[in-house]
Amino acid sequence: MMKMKATRLNMRTNLTQRERLKESVKTMHRHQIIFKLSESGENKQTLKKATRHQAQKLRSELPQVRSHPLPITHTAATTAVNQLPQVRSRPLPITNTAAPTAVTRVHSRSLSITHAANPTTVSQLDTALAAPAWLECTNIHIIKKVRTFTLAKTGQPPVMLQIIDKSIAYGKLQMIFNHEYSPLHTFKIKQLAHACLMEMAERSGHDGNNNVCDRLERGDHDSYSIPLVTYVSRRIGNERADLKAHSSTILQAFGLVNHAGCLEAGALARRRTYYYPEMFNGMPDYRKPFEHPVFASFLREAFSSSTYYSSIVRRNFHLFKSSNSKKSEELEVTKGMVALAAAAIHACLHDYSTGMKSSFPAPELDGVWGLAIDILEGIESRNHSKYHRLMHKIFVEATGNSMTAQDGWCNQQHLDAVDWDAIENSDDDDDSNGDDESRVYPNPVGDSEDVVSVHSGNSHHTEASTTPALATISTPSD
Repeated sequence: MMKMKATRLNMRTNLTQRERLKESVKTMHRHQIIFKLSESGENKQTLKKATRHQAQKLRSELPQVRSHPLPITHTAATTAVNQLPQVRSRPLPITNTAAPTAVTRVHSRSLSITHAANPTTVSQLDTALAAPAWLECTNIHIIKKVRTFTLAKTGQPPVMLQIIDKSIAYGKLQMIFNHEYSPLHTFKIKQLAHACLMEMAERSGHDGNNNVCDRLERGDHDSYSIPLVTYVSRRIGNERADLKAHSSTILQAFGLVNHAGCLEAGALARRRTYYYPEMFNGMPDYRKPFEHPVFASFLREAFSSSTYYSSIVRRNFHLFKSSNSKKSEELEVTKGMVALAAAAIHACLHDYSTGMKSSFPAPELDGVWGLAIDILEGIESRNHSKYHRLMHKIFVEATGNSMTAQDGWCNQQHLDAVDWDAIENSDDDDDSNGDDESRVYPNPVGDSEDVVSVHSGNSHHTEASTTPALATISTPSD
């Protein structure tokens, strides 16, 4: 009996707990509904779902909201309106002194506004931000895509088509005869393209206000400058991959044939030891950068044979100069040519070591090009005589007999070099002429060491720039 009573008591206790639990759940559910109704304002739809008893209870618990606005006096309404900020329908007047100090014209994508003593007015900003009236000759035809603009050469107006063609040819020339911009970097070759467009537009007389140069710098960046610069830079670098076509010459210079020596080729590329000739013990001679025979061999194949870049060199052979004013007949290769050779040699060695053909220019080749320029400038600043001998020696070895230093002479200079008086007064029967030693002949052309021995008495020489400035290179004929 006691057990049955205990069991009944436990059952009653459990029922009581369950009822309390149900009541608490109902209460919680009711409060959730109240919260949702107060948040959403959908009172009617929720009341339909609840029971009549719950609806009456919820209505009594909801806060009372008036459907009509409270009355407001005329004085209060006037005060509220007066406190609102006043906006003028007409622009504020601008004085003559404030106008020139408010906006500064700069060659950039956005307009630069400076802080002046007088506030900048609305009409002034409207005038400054308004698009200039560009001249009709500056217009180009662009192709609009989703978010970008592109440009094609066909269908362009005659003025801009001429500027584009000249900029492309001028940029290819700068790759060889200048080294201000790296032609192996995506952004830097675009800088080169922009500089060439500005230069050619200025030479064509389109450098005034609202003209081509002005529009390149102040015009719409996305729909004008970017399409022009992108197209010209891509055309400038079209033939860069042809530099890797001379890989057989490069591999032969290092004795790499039939896939033998892959590890050696990789070591040469990583350590940049292809710059230096080998000593008797097989170690690189770090005293002679760029004196490895591979540089002269590559430059001969790439710039003195029947390649595209060779045609550019032949048409502009007069641009080769000497950095030594005392030895102006000893022409030199340019830093840009040597740097391009270093990049091509590095790329060919890398491809041979990996067994895979990479794109040209690869991302790391811009650093190779820059390192070559830094080494050459270091040699020039520390020992100019050594720099001149190095660059002249490479020039002679790369150009060969077809392009000697005196090919820079015109026909009249070659005619003047002939001793016409001696020919006219010579006697074939008399081979002895005491005036031979008094005759001044042109400086010999050949090995750089022989030339240096002739001028060994001149210990002082004047340094000159080996690379023509961007604006001094003549415009290509095509």
